[in-house]
Amino acid sequence: RGFHTPAVRILAELAAAPHRAPPTAAAFLGSLATFVAESGGGQHDGADDDPDGASAFETNRSLRVAVVPTLYVAAKAHRGALAAHVALVAIACAQRLEAADFRSRLQGVFDAILAVESDHALRVVVDAAELVLEKADAKWAADVVTAAFVKALRPPTGKAKKNSRDPLYDVALRRLAESTTLDALLAKSSIANPKLKSACAESLVPAIGRIAVEEAHALPLRVLALKAMACTLERPSATPPDVLEKVITPALSKATRTVGGQPALAMCVLGCFDLLATRMPDKIARFVLPALTPMLDERALNLKQFDMVVARVETMLAKVVETRRKQMGSLNPAVGTKSTATVGTQQTFDYSKTLYDDDTQDDSWVSNDLRNVKVPELKPVPLAVPDSVGGDTDPFALGASLPPTSSSSFSNN
Repeated sequence: RGFHTPAVRILAELAAAPHRAPPTAAAFLGSLATFVAESGGGQHDGADDDPDGASAFETNRSLRVAVVPTLYVAAKAHRGALAAHVALVAIACAQRLEAADFRSRLQGVFDAILAVESDHALRVVVDAAELVLEKADAKWAADVVTAAFVKALRPPTGKAKKNSRDPLYDVALRRLAESTTLDALLAKSSIANPKLKSACAESLVPAIGRIAVEEAHALPLRVLALKAMACTLERPSATPPDVLEKVITPALSKATRTVGGQPALAMCVLGCFDLLATRMPDKIARFVLPALTPMLDERALNLKQFDMVVARVETMLAKVVETRRKQMGSLNPAVGTKSTATVGTQQTFDYSKTLYDDDTQDDSWVSNDLRNVKVPELKPVPLAVPDSVGGDTDPFALGASLPPTSSSSFSNN
C-alpha cells in the first residue's frame, strides 16, 4: 500500500515532469512550488493526514535528493519552456535550504534557468534577488546575479516592441531601489573582487541611466529608475568618480531636458543632483551646475517647486564661490581678501573704476626690481629709399608707379 500513497505518487510525477508535455509539466511545477513552500516542519502523521502528498517534501533531505536534481533537468527540457516554473520551485527550495546546500546544489539550477532566454524566468529570479544573494557564494553572486540584473535592464531586441520589457524593468528597478538588495550585491562584489571595480559600476549603472532618460518609458518606470540611480549615488563603490563624470552627469543632464512637463520627474532629477553635488563638491561648477540650470526654465513646475530648484542652484553656486575664494586667498592673500561681492545680493560694482582708476589700483604685486627697471628711449630710424626712386624722398611717391587699386580711400580723404 505504501507505493500508492499520495506522497509516493507525487514523487513519481516529479521524476516524470521533464518528459511531460510543457502545459502539463508547467501545471505540476506550479503546484510543486506551493507544496515545497508550505510543507516544511513535519506536520503530517500518515497517508490519511496527507491527501495531497505534501509530506513527500517535509524534510530538507527530500529536497536535496528528489527535488533539486529534477529541477536541473526540467530547466533544460523543452528548450527552456519550463524555466519560469522551475525558478518558482527553486526559490521555494532556497527558502528552506541552508547556504551550504544552496551553493552546492541550487546554484547550478539557477545557472540553467538564467541560460534560457525567458523574461518570465528572469523576472522570478530578479524578484527574489535578496534571498539568492543571502545564500549564494560571493563570486557566483557577483558574476551571475549582477549579470541577471544587467540582462533584465537591457533594451528589447529584434522585433519586440519598445515597451515589451517594462514589467521586467519594473521588478529589477524596484529591487535596485531597495537598499538591502543593492547593498548585498555590492558586498558580494567587494568580497569576490576587492581590488576591482564592481560590475555594478561598469554595467548596471549605465543600464539604469538609459531607462531614466528615455521618454518612451512610462512616468512610473522613469521615476523608479531615478530612485535606483539615487540609491547608487549614495554608495561610492557603485558610482566611483569616473562613473559620476562619464555616466551619471550626462544621464542627469539629458533627464533635465526630457522632463517633459512632469513635476514628479523633475523633483526626482533634482534629488539626484543634490547627491551628485555632495559626491563632487570640487566639480560643481564644471559638471553639476551646467546640467542643472536648464531646469530653471521648466514651465511645468509650480512656484514651490521652482523655489526648490532656485534654492539648490543658489546653494551650489555659493559653495563654488566660497571654495574658489578660499583657493585664491591661499594663493594670494593680498588679492583674495579684497573682494566684497556676495552671492544672492544686489550689489553695484564699478568695474571700469577698479580697472582704470589709479587711486584704486593695487600694485602690491609689482616687485621692487620691476619698478626700478629703466626702459630705454626709442629713437626714430630714418627710412632708406631705393636709388631707383630718383631722389624723391616722399615715401608715397613709390605708389606712383603702381597700378591703381579698386579702393580710393586714401585719395578721397
